Amino acid sequence: MSGWVAFIRGINVGGNKIIPMKALAEACTALGFREVRTYIASGNVLFEAGGTKPEPLARRMEKAILETFGHEVTVIVRERQALESLAKTLPFGAAHREKDTKLYVAFFSADASLKPKLPQAFPADGLELLGAGERMAFFVARPLNGKHVVPVLPLEKMFGVPAVTVRNWNTICKMLGSG
Repeated sequence: MSGWVAFIRGINVGGNKIIPMKALAEACTALGFREVRTYIASGNVLFEAGGTKPEPLARRMEKAILETFGHEVTVIVRERQALESLAKTLPFGAAHREKDTKLYVAFFSADASLKPKLPQAFPADGLELLGAGERMAFFVARPLNGKHVVPVLPLEKMFGVPAVTVRNWNTICKMLGSG
């Protein structure tokens, strides 16, 4: 059994694609996953399952969510150990110490077909794309007019990937028990 983390895109956001976390955990358990835990309502699932490839696990979850809840979603699965190793690093450099900034990780559903120049700043959006790793990118959001913007579609276009889901770095660290 291997440890996995699933990130479900677009559930429980703005009253759309509502899925209670307890019901989601039950649906994952029905798939044969073990030690299933959800973390906050944005669609984060930690679980144990056999297999060495994340894509088949993601497809099984997508199918189960469609059949159980009637929602077509994208699920991105990563190895828990790889995320735990990442959480021990500082992929955001000095930006993690800046006041009023929020740190985010964008998880890609596929390999990036484009390689944008990094780092890259987008002052009009309050964003700075700092780096990229295997099917992910790290960016900082600074407040504009008192709000932090987290754009997904520009990241899809910038990296040439079909689906992206974004998580706050603090969420990832807390979910993994390292925050």
